[in-house]
This record gives sequence, structure tokens and C-alpha cells, in this order.
Amino acid sequence: MEGFGDRFALVADGDRVTYRELPAVIAAYASLLSSYGVRRGSRVAVLMPNSVEMIAVLLAAWRIGARVLPVNTRYRTHELRFVLQDSGVGVLVVSAPGPGAPDLAARVADAIGAASPADLRGPLDLPGAPALRHVITAPRYNAVDTVAAPAEYAPGEPGDDELLTIYTSGTTANPKGCVHSLPAFTRTALATADVMGVSGTDVVWDPLPLFHTGGLLPLLGALQRGATFCTAAHFDAGEALALIQRERVTVAYPAFSTLITALLDSPHFAETDLSSVRWILAIGPRGLLERVQQAIPSAVQVSCYGCTEIGGVVVYNRIGDPADVRATTAGVAFPGVELQIIDPKTGARAPSGVAGEIAVRSTSVLRRYHGDPRSPVDEDGWFHTGDLGRLDDDGYLVYEGRLKDMLKVGGENVAASEIEFVLCQHPSVTLAAVVSIPDPRLLEVPAAFVELKPGCHADPDELVEFCAQRLAAFKVPRIVRLVTEWPMSATKLQKFKLRDSLLDELGRERVGSR
Repeated sequence: MEGFGDRFALVADGDRVTYRELPAVIAAYASLLSSYGVRRGSRVAVLMPNSVEMIAVLLAAWRIGARVLPVNTRYRTHELRFVLQDSGVGVLVVSAPGPGAPDLAARVADAIGAASPADLRGPLDLPGAPALRHVITAPRYNAVDTVAAPAEYAPGEPGDDELLTIYTSGTTANPKGCVHSLPAFTRTALATADVMGVSGTDVVWDPLPLFHTGGLLPLLGALQRGATFCTAAHFDAGEALALIQRERVTVAYPAFSTLITALLDSPHFAETDLSSVRWILAIGPRGLLERVQQAIPSAVQVSCYGCTEIGGVVVYNRIGDPADVRATTAGVAFPGVELQIIDPKTGARAPSGVAGEIAVRSTSVLRRYHGDPRSPVDEDGWFHTGDLGRLDDDGYLVYEGRLKDMLKVGGENVAASEIEFVLCQHPSVTLAAVVSIPDPRLLEVPAAFVELKPGCHADPDELVEFCAQRLAAFKVPRIVRLVTEWPMSATKLQKFKLRDSLLDELGRERVGSR
């Protein structure tokens, strides 16, 4: 890293660290961790918002050779308790509370049965997390002292490279710990940097949380290429736009439609100079992607596909792809990543252009689920994602939603994504989500949640009629609800919460698949 000199490595909420400074910061945190007994193979959890401190702690733990678990800062008490118990971590690092920052130590105390954060000092032995021995409040990056010589990492037994565990979002059940090879994950990060065309002159902005692959991969890719990585503890559209202009961001990674629309709809958008942006990741309906390209003409809008189990995003559009390809496909797989589409009924490989379950074979795929002795891949090494998609003759992937988002309306298969696509063609609609609700005659029927563009109007009946003119009758939503906020995990829309809220409203029994 020192070879990149005085170039800024990290920018986060006003903090700036150069490549020349970063190794010393990492070494200081490694010393701190070592003083609490962290060694090669130790299990270390990190519960911190995006920050210089979080990044340095992650890199320090990996320097030692610890098995690292970044923990979702949005977890509530029962979720946090589950992950700390299930993972068997011995050391947990949390951020210090501050203005506008949650008291994560207090949340931990509540989760594991300590009376207060003060009771987290010293070696622990609490029933809420029986393996947990130490909770460390990380000092600021410019105040951490070298208190002990860091243990050096040395290659050991097979499995010693399994140094990253990321828990799935848990949108419908308890999350599962995906155990990854750190070298394989780092190779994916480098491929991510390459597909973005990142070099030492770039400034990468990523608002996604660093406890997920969407934050970690661009970070590690940027650091390998000597680029500047910008992030923040919390996403605010106005502050993000100001950062993009101030730092002259060249690569933007907002990814999800909720963040994209917040940027585009911000009252500050029109006055922000975004001319430095040359590449932007946007995932969503075609209309939204075309809107992004039109709104930020200096940038190439690209889309992608990935999930935690396959090592994050491993499919991207390429910069040279035509605009219509970038707006309608997720792109092609990284070198070394194989894709195939499986007929969910027969298990056979589906022909080109035919939808089925997306399967992935690659060294980037998780090694195992934590605590589960079963292999996550089939006998031929394919991981079955549970996602619906199709491949064209050139290997471009079209993502069509989750298999469980396939409705069965009176015996007819209906893809929620098809209805969502039609709704997003309405000039007043910015986002749409379709769920199933039970029906006494047809077993289940579609219902839609819709967010309108600022200043636009459309009533539910109008949207139902709009669909009726473009879809077969059995595909038309029976109910449309207008919303301004969406239930989210850290990165995903939680459709089951939409469905449950509607069922509560309608007073119907919760039956059928989520």
C-alpha cells in the first residue's frame, strides 16, 4: 500500500487516510486485537458502521489471519443474539457511540444478557453468547496505540483461508453464515475493479454497508488498484451528492433502486456537478436504468447479478455493451465463473432464452454454511441460487426474480417481475413490488405496491387499468397500494413484510408461500 504514496486510500465522513498512513493504522489495530488474544484462526466479529475504523479493523484481523465476521448493524436484539451464538465468535469489535451514532455496545449487552455495556469489560462468560470472551470498543483510527506486537499470519492447515463469513440477509428466516475463502474473495474483488476499469487515478464511491459483499468487494478492489475509496456511516442523498461533487467521484456504486431513486429525486440533484462520474452501477427496472443514463450522461450505466453465496456480484455488464443491453441484462460472468440455467421441474439444463433457476460454478462460491455439514453445491459443483433467469446466445444473463416470486394463479405461472416491469412503464411510477395474496377461487392472486415519482399522481384504479391493457387478465394485480417507504434489510426489499402488512389489513389468513 505504501507504494501508492500520499494518494488518499480512504475517505469517510470527513476522515481521510493516505496509502502511506494506512499500513501503520492497520498495524496498530492488529496490535490491539493481539492484546486480546486474537491469533490465526480466532473468530472475530466486527459490529461497526462504514468508517475508516471498521475498514482498518477488518484489514488488521485478516493480517493476523483471524476468521472475520462483519455483522449487520441493523440487527435487532434477537437477530444479533442469534448471529453471535451461531457463529461462535470469541472477540467482538464495536464502534464507540457518538452524535447520531447508535450505542452498539448497549445493543450487544441487551442481546447477550449483560446488565449494561459496563459489564462487557473483561473476560466474559454469558449464556447469551457462550463463546464470546471480549467486546472491544474500537478507538478512533488516529488514537489507537500499539500495545503489543501483532501475531504474524502463517499458512496452516487446509481451511485456513476460510477467513470471511457473511450472514445472509435473513429476509424470511434466520440468516445463514456463508463461509468464504478470502483469497477467492479477493480475486473477485480484483475482477470487480477490472470490470469498473479502476486505476490509481479513480475515486470510488460506495454507500453500501461493509458487512455485505456489495461494500467489501469494491473496497478491496479499489485498495488493490491504488484508488480512493469513499463511503459513509449512513446514506443521505443530499450528502452523497455533495460528496460525489466534492471528491470528483469517477466510479459510483449505489446499486439498488431505492438508493438510485433517492439520488435522482433529491432536490439537490439538478444543481450537483456529476460530470466526473464515468461508471455507475444501477439495478432495477429498465425505465429506471434508462433514467439513470439520461440523468448522468457522462457515466456508463451498468447492471449486475450476484448473491452472498456465490461470493457477491460475479456478473456485470461491460463498459462497451450497447445501452439497450445494459438496460435489459445483468451482463456476462467473470472469467472462471460458469453459469447455467436449470429447469426447476426436470433438473435438466434449459436451452438458450428459456427461463429457469440460475446455477453457478466457481471458486468464488461459498465453501460451506457455518454449522452445516452438507455441501452447498451439487455433485457436479453447481450452486443452485433459487433465482430465476435466462441466458441468451452470447452468455448475457437476464435476471427475472426469485423462484419463490413465481405466483401460481389458478394453475398459471406468473412471474412477479413481469408485472413489476409493466407497472414501471407507467409514467408516474418509479418502483413497484408484487406479492401474492390468497384467493378462495384461484388459490393466489397478485397484489402490487407502488411508489410514485415526486410530483406525479396515479390512483390505484388507474394502475390496475394500465396493467389490464397490457397483461392477461389473470396477471393483473387485484390490489394496488401506494407507498413512500419500503421495508428493507441492509440491501434487499423485504417482500414478506409487504405481504404480511397487506394480509393484516385485509384480515386474511396467512397462507401460501412467501
